[in-house]
Amino acid sequence: MHVPTSEANPCLDNHLLSLQKTSRFSPNFFVEPPNSAEWIIPSLIFSQMGHGSSEQIVIWNAMIRGYAFNGPFQECIQMFDEMPHRGLKPHNFTYPYVINSCCELELYGKGKRVHCEVVKSGFESSYAVANSLLNMYLKMPASFVAGLAGNCKLDDARKIFDDMSVRPVELWNQMMGKYVNADSLNLFVKMQSEGVAPDGYTFVSVLSACSNLGDFKLAEKVVEKATELETNDSGVYVLLSNIHASAGQWIEAADARKKMDEKKISKKAGSSVV
Repeated sequence: MHVPTSEANPCLDNHLLSLQKTSRFSPNFFVEPPNSAEWIIPSLIFSQMGHGSSEQIVIWNAMIRGYAFNGPFQECIQMFDEMPHRGLKPHNFTYPYVINSCCELELYGKGKRVHCEVVKSGFESSYAVANSLLNMYLKMPASFVAGLAGNCKLDDARKIFDDMSVRPVELWNQMMGKYVNADSLNLFVKMQSEGVAPDGYTFVSVLSACSNLGDFKLAEKVVEKATELETNDSGVYVLLSNIHASAGQWIEAADARKKMDEKKISKKAGSSVV
């Protein structure tokens, strides 16, 4: 992307800011991500303008958001890298989109460096920033951390997760889904102790852990809990059936399938009870 170094052009600067007020563009251009059609003209205007207005941080963040949603993602990262040279300081409305762009491009090394900047600038407590960092570490392939001590990417993800003040059930499910072992079960217990209601995906993650650990009794208890909460996710019963079938417990496997039929729960495409 060409970032001009000429003096600010007030006309172009005002034109971009006025886009949010025109009927041709979304009135929430700076709040909601623009779609591809809305994005073309602002991007062209920005490439021709200087950056001397008092509202330039708003403009830069809007452009960074736009590139993060519409691409190219590399432009988002380049704009972020240019901000210090413009005297602009990234904040909680900047970092999430840059981190997400790093994930899209699988630039995890860059993402970790952005994480360091987040910590230094004190925005790690922002939910949006923490959520994007958590997503990055959970997506990070094992090959990226090959040769490093321990399962560092999960350790980093867990630290971010533990420090988050708001943790909806979706985040618990993400963490449990990555462990799928005793740590997953411990998280399930912790989740309940904090009053977070599990959903179908939660029980699927816990049952996967039970399967890996060969814990049939616990698996039955998990399904009982799911039944109490009227969970209608077929995966719960499919996994229970699979757990019993893998141990040659065919009667128990059939019972799990029968319970699913009694509840009139349809098996999702791709699921197996073999």
